[in-house]
Amino acid sequence: MVDIGTRIIIFVSVALLLIFLFLYLDILNLSSLDQRISRMAIYQDILKNKNFLEFLLGNGVGWYKSYTNIGIDSTILAMLIERGALITVVSVILIYTITKHNVLLIMLIIIYSSVIPLNNFVLFYIMIGLQYALYKQSIIIN
Repeated sequence: MVDIGTRIIIFVSVALLLIFLFLYLDILNLSSLDQRISRMAIYQDILKNKNFLEFLLGNGVGWYKSYTNIGIDSTILAMLIERGALITVVSVILIYTITKHNVLLIMLIIIYSSVIPLNNFVLFYIMIGLQYALYKQSIIIN
């Protein structure tokens, strides 16, 4: 085990490195963060202007891309706008049910789905199913 002093030194070193990267090198201006934030305001307006049926069932896959020629960045927002609240809730429950035994997998899904719309990739669902199947085979029942 690593003692508390070493942990504090490592934490402060990483924090200082991140502060240096964000402030001194101005790394945020080299990324697409400002564009993503401005698009989040557009997504918010779209969700506000939906009627109840559109909110529940969605506008259809690819609707936003045909509207602006740019796809939606976030998986949850893409599902909510294009597929509706009903499919979004069912998909989140399904993914949680399949992956609730593996915290690392859930964290990876959350991190990647905030940047890439994973629900458009069939490989994403195949990998979750494969991971679930492999996990179930490793359980030994007495």
